[in-house]
Amino acid sequence: MATGKFDELRYDRSVSDEFLNHFLPGGFAASLLEYARARYPIDFQLRKSPKSGQQSATLYVGMTAVLTMTSRGAKGLTLSAHPTHAAPEHRWNGLWETAKKPQDWSQHWSAVEDYLELVIPAVMADGRHTRKEGLVQAAVSVYQGDATRVMLDREVVPSFTDTSVREKIRNSYSDPLTKAVASASVPGKAPERFGMECDVLALTSDGCLLAIEVKPGSVGSLAWVSAQATMYARVLQHWVDRDPHWEQVITAMFDQRAKLGLISPEFAVPTLMPKVVPAVAFQRAASPVYIERMLAVQETLLQAGVGDPALKFYEVSLTGRLDEYHKATI
Repeated sequence: MATGKFDELRYDRSVSDEFLNHFLPGGFAASLLEYARARYPIDFQLRKSPKSGQQSATLYVGMTAVLTMTSRGAKGLTLSAHPTHAAPEHRWNGLWETAKKPQDWSQHWSAVEDYLELVIPAVMADGRHTRKEGLVQAAVSVYQGDATRVMLDREVVPSFTDTSVREKIRNSYSDPLTKAVASASVPGKAPERFGMECDVLALTSDGCLLAIEVKPGSVGSLAWVSAQATMYARVLQHWVDRDPHWEQVITAMFDQRAKLGLISPEFAVPTLMPKVVPAVAFQRAASPVYIERMLAVQETLLQAGVGDPALKFYEVSLTGRLDEYHKATI
């Protein structure tokens, strides 16, 4: 049951049917989904501001957004990209940043695809956004071969009323975790604060939400991922506990990704449970030394009474498949 203040934070990335139709078969931007299903680390995500209601859709290559379409209401739709990508050598057209009606975009969309044909290989060749974490995060987001869970969103963070509310909520969950990890007997400097932007949000077949922290296998920061995933789960649990409409939000997001072909048709929405479970997805073939440090930090959190015993550990392949990690099998 929802309790407490609902208005202090909100989360909802479902969009209107009118906006969604641009990306469905017959819509002028339907080809964006073709790119999202290609053999590249490409992901497509819908976005909506809970405060302003502004809607957008973003095509990611690894960790970077190469194209964002934003609805400007009655004015029409605009395109944007980071200046690194929106460059003449990629055939970016500055006129795309001016709002146009869908029928006008239909006439220009071939040129937009030409831009994508140039910018996607350029981002891949550069490698900064597609190696390590970017590669596996994109793969996790689009993987459809698992009957036990589906991915709903990435780079997930609720919208807060104001900065003071944001910091109050952040500190209430981060401070106990940072205090605990500071006492962990593992090498390296423990984080002094934990962020609130969850890498990937998933829905499991038993109806729970899964807040996933994605990490490449051989980085020292793997030691602290249990605390980071726990932080994500608690912030999102804060939202679930206070928003009386959270089930409608999750259902709408699921339905829209299903219409876009980004969810396996074999996965049906289960009865939703008001529970957010933290999870860590680390790249397969990770260093056993780093894995041991990761497990040691989780044990420290549990002993301090601030960890979550339900936290799940997964190994993630470059295809995006998550296999539950069991120490005895390593």
